Amino acid sequence: MKIPFLKRKKVKKVVKEGKLFKNVPTIVELVAPDGYHIDKNYIQVSKKYYKLYVILDYPQSVYIGWLEDIKQMENVDLSIHIFPGNRRDVINQLTAKITQYTSQAMIDEEKGNIYELGITKQAAQSLEKLREDIQMNRDRLYYVTLVVGVSAETPDELEKNSKILEELLAGKSMRVREAFLRQDQAFKTLAPILENNVEDLARNFNNGAAISLFPFASPEFSHKKGIPLGVNLFTGSPLVFDNFIGPPKLSNYNVGIFATSGAGKSFLVKLLSMRGALFSIRTAFIDPDGEYAALTKKVGGTNIDIKPDCRTILNPFDIEEEENEDGSRVVDILQKVSEIKNLVGMMVEGVSKDRLNAVELSVIEETAMEEYRERGISREPDSLYVEGVADGDEVFVGKKKKEMPTLSSFTQRLSGKKDGERIATILKPFLKDGTLGIFDGQTNINLKDVPLINFNIKEIRDEFLKTYAMYVITNWVWEKFVKKNVRQKKRVVVDEAWMFMKYKDTAAFLENMARRARKRNTSLTVASQSFIEFSGSDEGKAVLTNLATVVLMKQAKTDIDSVQETFSLSGGERDFLMSCGVGEALFMAGANKTAAKVVASDYERNFIETNPNR
Repeated sequence: MKIPFLKRKKVKKVVKEGKLFKNVPTIVELVAPDGYHIDKNYIQVSKKYYKLYVILDYPQSVYIGWLEDIKQMENVDLSIHIFPGNRRDVINQLTAKITQYTSQAMIDEEKGNIYELGITKQAAQSLEKLREDIQMNRDRLYYVTLVVGVSAETPDELEKNSKILEELLAGKSMRVREAFLRQDQAFKTLAPILENNVEDLARNFNNGAAISLFPFASPEFSHKKGIPLGVNLFTGSPLVFDNFIGPPKLSNYNVGIFATSGAGKSFLVKLLSMRGALFSIRTAFIDPDGEYAALTKKVGGTNIDIKPDCRTILNPFDIEEEENEDGSRVVDILQKVSEIKNLVGMMVEGVSKDRLNAVELSVIEETAMEEYRERGISREPDSLYVEGVADGDEVFVGKKKKEMPTLSSFTQRLSGKKDGERIATILKPFLKDGTLGIFDGQTNINLKDVPLINFNIKEIRDEFLKTYAMYVITNWVWEKFVKKNVRQKKRVVVDEAWMFMKYKDTAAFLENMARRARKRNTSLTVASQSFIEFSGSDEGKAVLTNLATVVLMKQAKTDIDSVQETFSLSGGERDFLMSCGVGEALFMAGANKTAAKVVASDYERNFIETNPNR
């Protein structure tokens, strides 16, 4: 029997490198210290001394910036390790804990032991709420380890710095453990090498609490130039705000202010507008409650009172030329016709409680186009004017604006169409001889070049008529105020904006204005005390999306849940909005979020204040 020879594998000869490349320092050698000495309660790294702490107990609720005081301390470093918990394991553990608390509560109640009965029941309810949120994918649980290291040049200085840190942490209701006999493990956890050597000391955080740990939204918020509004409640520094600063800090110029009655919402709007006038920012108020009439008068602005049987007329069919981004000028008739369709839709819905069908919308569009076409109005800016001629007893030189269509002429033309008769009948109360006919006719006012313009509709008592008036005025302000002079900074304040959300067409108009305002160098500033009604529609949510700055002041109990969910607020921020004083607010501008107090001088208060008891 022949046994074949096994083939010998070829062995690659390893060429040994010379000592030349072994003597090149590595990255580790470049950054590594000379050495370290571990003591029982501190660690010496090279010539510097460190003392490490691990936070065990946290405040009941946390908010954005709650660690800022620690971050701003000299010779203090923070290391935060966040690890997501497994959803299934978390739910099982929460269920076991809820069962334990519930059983204990039943035993205590049966024995008459009521000393801790309330605490036990509350703990069980809180855990049930957390479990439900996790099951519905509204929340998540995280394991968080927070290590704090204080450093110094000498052991004596280290002891002094440690006492200051301990007092600061105690003042924030935080209990810390000195990493006794574990200073080396804590130091490795503090170092930026993605190691957690003290994970046995982790604590549980939900989504909101975990978000508050991130340093990306600093409470130190102030623009280099702008309007001084107050002081930062975290740092005590002045808060300077410029909503026209633009990208990358703010994506647009729009501002939303939401608060319950008496929280200082109108005061902030007035201060923003009055001080903004000093920066050449013109402001137009759509004022449903006469809130801004006194301020406008005091600063030499123009008050325009809109009320039943008044002689002031704003024609909703007015149209102006506008400037494109390339500098060309055009009359956007299609956009105007779209706005007229929304206006008529809102009027029909308010009176008959039904919506326009597709055929009726088509007839309205056709009629509106015919109204402008009959007057020779096209996309060309010159089509809006007539040359100087003798017109009866009137002689003028140069150009004169053509008379625009009116509700009367539009309704008359509409009534002659087969599918327009029903709509024309519904619109009769809105004509000049009707009970709602406050906007039928040619415009007879001229906006003066003043810092503040107020459209006061306080005298209109009917809620539908007031909403209708707010819509027409806002639409008219867009044509006559916003489109004019795109290089002029402008602000349009819509107070009690929740009224727009009662009708789909008015809500759509406000959404459209929020998207288009930036290109006209305009800030749409919406203020509302009914957040749920404002955010309850798709259009309201779209407006919120287009608000680069949101100011939240004290909230009503009926609104706070919706506010917290919409803006992803932490528990601490929620508590702040439920208990903050008059003028205190949570400012959210771009990536910045901070709490501040609005401050005005006594001289300014005399202009702004409307409360007779102050």
